[in-house]
Amino acid sequence: MTHRPVVVYNVQRLLRPTGSTLARALDATTQDGWDAAAYKRKVRAVGAMLSDATQGTRPAILVLIEVEDASVVRDVCAAAGWPQLVDLDIANEQVEGYDIGVVYDPALFTGHSDAQSFTLENRFATRDVLLATLEGTHPLKVMASHWASRTLVEGEVLRIAAAFFCTNLLERLVN
Repeated sequence: MTHRPVVVYNVQRLLRPTGSTLARALDATTQDGWDAAAYKRKVRAVGAMLSDATQGTRPAILVLIEVEDASVVRDVCAAAGWPQLVDLDIANEQVEGYDIGVVYDPALFTGHSDAQSFTLENRFATRDVLLATLEGTHPLKVMASHWASRTLVEGEVLRIAAAFFCTNLLERLVN
């Protein structure tokens, strides 16, 4: 049996340098030194790190945290040498940005269904929790979440709330 890695990586605010509302709120603008060249450098660095961490093996599932949108996820996957990974998109999703991006290998999973994202109304209207089923021979339920930083004053309370929320979701899945 071939083993394939599952990788979860917080890329620390990887935003396109286009001045989106989210990028402006997080000081990722050209005025702050965040331009196309800086973006490309970071994408290359993240891609190289992911490829090195997996010894070049394409992961079965890759979760990227603190990414702006599908285009950023595609850029990182291409930089890692995995352009064939499929984005777990959600039709008609109403968020300011991804925050959590999940991609999967189409050689292992035939698609995804039941995709939902949840915003915990922290600082931004982004995906704080992403839940979906990866379809294939053996369907796999995937839940990815991004909790508030420990450096935030209110971070502990927000992390506890996120833990309760995720626990409630899991309990509904198994009951």
